[in-house]
Amino acid sequence: MEGSYPEHDTVDVVNPDDNSIDSREDIEAILEAVSNEVELIDEFLYTEKNMNTTWFPSALVAQLIAPWMHWEWANVSAALSMIDAQKYGDTLTESEERRVHLAYRKAEDGNYGDLITECESVEAINATVNDAAERLDRNASDYIVHDDDPGEKFTERRGMTLSMRVRKDILEQWKPNKYARSEEVDGPTLDKGDAVQMMVGVLEDHWDYVMPAGDVKDWRPRLHVFNEARGIYEPRGEEQVRGLMEHLMQSESTTAMVDEVVKKLKRRNLVRVRQLEQREPGPFRIAVGNGVLDLRTGELDDYTADEYHRASIDVNYHPTAECGEIDEFMHDVMEDDDVPTMYRAIAHTLLKEYVSAKALLLVGEGKNGKSRLLELVEMFIGEHNVSGRSLQDLTSDQYAASDLQGALANINGDMSEQQVRNTSTFKKLTGGDRITGDIKWEKPVKFENHATLIFASNGVPEMPDNDMALWRRWIYINFPYKFGPDGDKEAVPRRKLMRRIASDDQFEGLLARCVEEIGEWWESGRDFFPNVDTPTEVRERMLKASDPVYAFASDCLDSVNPEDVDELSDAMERTERVRKAYSLYASEENLPNISAERFGSKIKSLSDYAVERRRTTALSDGPNREPAYTGIRLNQRGHELVEYDEMNEGDVRNASLKDEYEIPERIGTAHRDQVKQYIEENPEATVEDVREDLFISKAAIDELEVVVDRWGDG
Repeated sequence: MEGSYPEHDTVDVVNPDDNSIDSREDIEAILEAVSNEVELIDEFLYTEKNMNTTWFPSALVAQLIAPWMHWEWANVSAALSMIDAQKYGDTLTESEERRVHLAYRKAEDGNYGDLITECESVEAINATVNDAAERLDRNASDYIVHDDDPGEKFTERRGMTLSMRVRKDILEQWKPNKYARSEEVDGPTLDKGDAVQMMVGVLEDHWDYVMPAGDVKDWRPRLHVFNEARGIYEPRGEEQVRGLMEHLMQSESTTAMVDEVVKKLKRRNLVRVRQLEQREPGPFRIAVGNGVLDLRTGELDDYTADEYHRASIDVNYHPTAECGEIDEFMHDVMEDDDVPTMYRAIAHTLLKEYVSAKALLLVGEGKNGKSRLLELVEMFIGEHNVSGRSLQDLTSDQYAASDLQGALANINGDMSEQQVRNTSTFKKLTGGDRITGDIKWEKPVKFENHATLIFASNGVPEMPDNDMALWRRWIYINFPYKFGPDGDKEAVPRRKLMRRIASDDQFEGLLARCVEEIGEWWESGRDFFPNVDTPTEVRERMLKASDPVYAFASDCLDSVNPEDVDELSDAMERTERVRKAYSLYASEENLPNISAERFGSKIKSLSDYAVERRRTTALSDGPNREPAYTGIRLNQRGHELVEYDEMNEGDVRNASLKDEYEIPERIGTAHRDQVKQYIEENPEATVEDVREDLFISKAAIDELEVVVDRWGDG
């Protein structure tokens, strides 16, 4: 090793149980172990990850040294200065070393996340470093063999790496002529069976494994390994063992040897139904960034291999955290009444049971915030916890359903408007039924889905209109606003927006909000999604939304044959006026507000109307030709929509009776529909009758006279 050990005073040991560094020999022993470990990681990246690239492991070197550090700055500096700069990359500067040291001091309970983050920030480290750290469970101490008596001084055994232990205890005893360095070893003391047994023992000393029996529901029959950094069992046990064997057993890592170790590990860790049920955490506990969280109570426990979690989210739980930026974003892209429902939907993804029998459909034309919201949800729960199958896939592809096993959510942001015929699989996925998922080249799996189904679309696919069991499963959320120069609101650049709403503190606030929602549901016994549309209302909205232009035409247009009228102008409407009527209709009916181009294409394709678009002088006062649709006219409702929107540059539907009139809270917001209902029930009512009974101020008397004159007899 290059470098020299700087002079510094030996400091007193604050905790005698720690492995402090207080001699040059200690430093040299540490660096030997670090050197072996760095070479192991380098081989791991090359052989297992297929990364043939130069990388700078300063961060990992610092992490590997960290378990021996005793918080003294001088010791860290001394250790780092001994690293071979030519072989392992440039060493850190003094200021960078200090930042690494401070980050390490912030780390708690062996969690070196801050240390890695700090190292990444001070040096342009290749991404392979972070990948290696994650695959190594982000904790170098997993690879260190500690003595049972932590009070002993630093010995040859203390700090021995896993590769060193395998060489000393297995390879040198099994193949002494090839590996042994001691002249005292005369011949092998282990045969192959003993070597396999000892190798399995070494692995089980460092990791916890679970091999589900083939008949265990919701588990794939694969070797699972416990990830201490995330608190979950991952189905990568066999891959992990094979990768480790390649490095630890060196040239003895033959296919036959590795297969025997894997098979023995599977047999020794076989777990059947009853054992799994005893250790399954239940649907309301989930591994989060700082422990295992009870979503009903907010109680937080330490990770433990005795609890079989398979899903985690990388968000810390702090009960007082808030998510003001996320809240502002949600209110910006959807109706206020839909925001609580969206929070509950996100909370629903964290439950490992489908408690609601509901799926979400987010509808709206492009540039309206749907994609950013879905991106937010996926970042919050983690891409590894999300599948992305479309509704059409789930109802027609025999292999699609298996993708949902173990996922927290199925999020699809580009659902086709194609007709959905077979809805039985969809009902099972939202109904808590046992479902069989086919997997190519593997045995089918049986599981109960708990992945919350969330779909987004510019429109709504056609579905069977008489199936109420289908309609009661949907929650329909409209995204009514368009962002951009030609939209309703100013657009925020994606990167700027996501930096604001997808930060760690916002996610911690969102998790706290999810716990609040689940806790309230659990304590109150109410429906998980209260205050949502009834199945009949959902059916009506979605049938209209599946073809909103047809719904508009049915309610707001009359079909007129140009040959049946005296004046051509009586068989046409200005295109701008028709599009405006549709926009107002969509807002009133809570339907998607589509682009002008798409609207024009849709309205000309209506089979019940012979609509053509042309430029004509028939609707203008002069020689200029104006674009118009022929073959249709706005009916009474269509005219009312446009006329009231144009009146006094206001909007009687939504403004004059909502904002300008002084309406008492006890009757809510008095808009035109309330006035119309009153007049229909009291056709002889005068303007003064309507104003007094509905508590409308005199300031709006002019607009009110127009309304009463149109609808009333008084």
